[in-house]
Amino acid sequence: MNLETPSMKAKLIAVVCILIVGLAFFLGIQTRLGTHHARENARTNTALVALEFDALGQEYGRLSNAQAESLWGIGDEAFGSALTDETLSDEEWLERGPAADAKTPDPDTEMLPRFLDFANQHPNSPLAFDALFLIIRCGGPQTANVHGKPWHLKEQALDIVWANHSQDPRIAHVFELLGGSLPSQKTEAFLKRASESIPNRAIRAAATFQLARYYHTFAQSQKRSAQVAAKAPLKNVERYWRIVVTPYLQQFPIDWNKNADDIDRLLAIIVNEFADVPVAELNLTGPNNLHVETVPSALPKTFPDLARSMLFAVNNIIPGQPAPEIVGTDADGKPFRLSDYRGKVVLLTFTADWCSDCARIYPIKRNLVKKYRDRPFVLLSVNRDDTLDDLKASTESGKTTWRCWWDGRHGPINSAWNNGGIPDLYLLDDQHIIQDVALSRLTSEEAFKQAIEPLLKKAISRKSGSP
Repeated sequence: MNLETPSMKAKLIAVVCILIVGLAFFLGIQTRLGTHHARENARTNTALVALEFDALGQEYGRLSNAQAESLWGIGDEAFGSALTDETLSDEEWLERGPAADAKTPDPDTEMLPRFLDFANQHPNSPLAFDALFLIIRCGGPQTANVHGKPWHLKEQALDIVWANHSQDPRIAHVFELLGGSLPSQKTEAFLKRASESIPNRAIRAAATFQLARYYHTFAQSQKRSAQVAAKAPLKNVERYWRIVVTPYLQQFPIDWNKNADDIDRLLAIIVNEFADVPVAELNLTGPNNLHVETVPSALPKTFPDLARSMLFAVNNIIPGQPAPEIVGTDADGKPFRLSDYRGKVVLLTFTADWCSDCARIYPIKRNLVKKYRDRPFVLLSVNRDDTLDDLKASTESGKTTWRCWWDGRHGPINSAWNNGGIPDLYLLDDQHIIQDVALSRLTSEEAFKQAIEPLLKKAISRKSGSP
């Protein structure tokens, strides 16, 4: 066969072209099949990871429910509201623990190491972030082993978050947890690094604000230690603070002037550089509320709004200083001011009917109102119920027997006082000077009276002109 002829060359070229096209077609099919299989494998792996996480969540939820039922059977002492047994030494009490009679495993001790293993095995999964968030949320001060709590895992979790999830917008909620936590070198370094190096402005704004809040929390913790040290007898939670938290805080001596300057500097950065950055809120969803979501704030606000509120609180809500004026309307829509009650000792509370911890002390508050009805004393509340009708129903039913400003869930009074959690309580003397006393949902009626009585004597003495 003569390949030199034009016709044979053309036939040969045609055959080669057909072979090339066929090979390309075959390779294309293989590539598409490989891509399809890869996608299917990825989907399968994602589904398996989700099933693994859900199984961990179900076990954690089961243990949490079992512990809650057991603690409920013990009574209020398990939650720190009863006086501790003063016959026990601190070491004996700590060994026994507030919930010593609980017969169920502690869910954090049992499950947090497993959630950390999950995050290490699937470091890039969005569900790894959910697992790490739980560990950080449950972590306490980085102290020695107390009741077997695996608190040291919190700092390991922070390392993994930074390595694999520093660009995830949900990291802002990790900052929020850290902003309200006790001091540690890891926590401070984490917030500083995020505030200085993360490109995303919204994430950087959140880190900067929470670093300022971290310094504010540090100062408040030191003040609480001083209050607990001067108090006796102590509730369970207060004794725990004295035994565990106060020695821990002694590792972090505070420079009050530098701490205040750091807060002012960071909040100024927020106001000047992040004026347009909105605040997002945390939403926990899914089985056992372990899935972390970021949602727009229920009341649209920016980080400068938070900064101005914190500045107001830092500079005005100070023990030994006059309480800032409060102006609003009561359940009947009548305007009134805090200064209307000048000359009376004031127990000022932030509360809401939807808050179960607030409801725990309603009976005590009613008893105080009744006991001091004919004395220079008044109980006033900033009410955070969702609607004015909710407050009206509470007063008409006799549940609330004291005058309230209705402020709504996100009202201006609450925002000005930078009140985050409720109930929040302040005791003012007859000149409305904020008293340096620790009051909370765990304060007994007797402890309230012990704090109020000396102020009433001074008010009566001042009014009568007695020395």
